[in-house]
Amino acid sequence: MRKTDVEISIDYIDASDLNENYAIKGTGDCPHIKTGKQCSISNDCPIIKQAPEKISI
Repeated sequence: MRKTDVEISIDYIDASDLNENYAIKGTGDCPHIKTGKQCSISNDCPIIKQAPEKISI
């Protein structure tokens, strides 16, 4: 198996309310999968898992 560096952008969804301004983790955008390559861990991606579930905005 060949290891490569991959940069993934994570979309965050504004979930602010009257008390707090924050966004929650949405989907990840992986360029590896966009090229049509198969990824055996796409549903359990460790890079996307490491992204915070909630961020302040």
